[in-house]
Amino acid sequence: MRNGDSRVSVTGQTSSIEALKALRNNPGGFDLAITDMTVPNMTGKELAMQFKAIRPDIPVILCTRFCEQIREKRQKRGASGHLW
Repeated sequence: MRNGDSRVSVTGQTSSIEALKALRNNPGGFDLAITDMTVPNMTGKELAMQFKAIRPDIPVILCTRFCEQIREKRQKRGASGHLW
């Protein structure tokens, strides 16, 4: 939502390459990125890093079924939290 607009729009991609292309073509058009850790062509972590290279301020939510591994790594890096 931007500028008081209460409408929500979702853009879905099935390819990390297409997701990067969408963000590059319209970097200001996205408020949030949600991805899985396992995506075609690169890891979700790599995709998130690419998103941040394009838009350093974009929040990225990484989803995974390997919660314990992620929690331990994030705690070591000083993460502020995680969702279960």
